[in-house]
Amino acid sequence: MDVVFEQIGDSVFTIGQNTAEIQSRDTMWFDVEFAPLDERNYYGEIIVNLGENTDTIYLFGIGKLCPLGFSAEPLVITPNGDGFYDSTVFTFPLRENNKVEIFAQNLSLTKELESSDIRIIWDGTDNNNNPCPAGPYIFIAKENNKIVGKGIIVLVR
Repeated sequence: MDVVFEQIGDSVFTIGQNTAEIQSRDTMWFDVEFAPLDERNYYGEIIVNLGENTDTIYLFGIGKLCPLGFSAEPLVITPNGDGFYDSTVFTFPLRENNKVEIFAQNLSLTKELESSDIRIIWDGTDNNNNPCPAGPYIFIAKENNKIVGKGIIVLVR
C-alpha cells in the first residue's frame, strides 16, 4: 500500500520523505526534523493518506533561542576516540551559509567545512579525512562570507 505524507503548519517541521510503501498490518517509522528559528511554540500536522484512510499526526515543538554570537569550543582537542575533547564545535548564531576554514602552521588549507546548520564540528582530520598531525591550527569562521570568528586550535595526539 502506498503512503503519502502531507505537511501542514509551521515550516520548521520537515518530513524525511513524501511517500513510502507499507505492507498491510506493518509498522512504519519516518523522520520529522524540527529546526526552530526562535523561542516560541510551534504547531504542525502531518496528514498520512493510506489508500482510502487518512490519519493526522499532530506536531508540537518548543523553540530554543539560537546563540547570540559565534563560539568555538574546545580550543585544545585530543581526537583519540575516547569521547573527551575529540573535536571542536563551532557554533553560529544563524542557520545560514556557515563555513569554517582550518589552516596548518604553514597557512595551507587543511580542512574546509560548510553547513546551513548552527553547528559545525571539526574532528582533527584534513579534507581527505586523514588524521592531522599534532600542532596548532588556525581557523577562520564565516557566515554568508563575512568573518564572524577566528582563532587557534591546538591538536594534541
